[in-house]
Amino acid sequence: MKDTIIKFLRILKKIIHGIIFFCGLIFIVMLALLSFSSDKSDDGGGCGTQLIDEIPSPNGKLKAIIFTHDCGATTSTSTHIAIVGTKENIVKMRYIYSNSHVKRITSVNRNHDNRVPLNDIGGPKLYVNWLSNRELEVQYPEFAILSSQTSFLLTEWLKIKYTKY
Repeated sequence: MKDTIIKFLRILKKIIHGIIFFCGLIFIVMLALLSFSSDKSDDGGGCGTQLIDEIPSPNGKLKAIIFTHDCGATTSTSTHIAIVGTKENIVKMRYIYSNSHVKRITSVNRNHDNRVPLNDIGGPKLYVNWLSNRELEVQYPEFAILSSQTSFLLTEWLKIKYTKY
């Protein structure tokens, strides 16, 4: 009887070691998949950022960039506009969303409202028009939520006008 119990405990020990090894292996595989799975320019917080368009100012010194930011299934994709110098290479900026060279001026969200027209990536469709070297017009959908806006960018002496379409 004692030998049977010892054999059972040895078998149980091997099973437990196997389960621990298998769980550790699964954890390592999941960690590797999570760290290499994103094809978007990631901001480091699990959210993806994709560039939509770059619109240069009339004198070519600045450009407005339109990009989307998406944090997964529980949030709507938001569309942002930022102002950068024309010499800034946005494609090489891994973190468009949180880069210190990028001066974000607006963020627009559709809040899961199907009446909001979307761009090709799934965020609210925005239009940007340079009215002059120092004035920019941002057009956003009527039912979209303008969650942040800057009306004047002091560092660039740029006035920003917002209109709904």
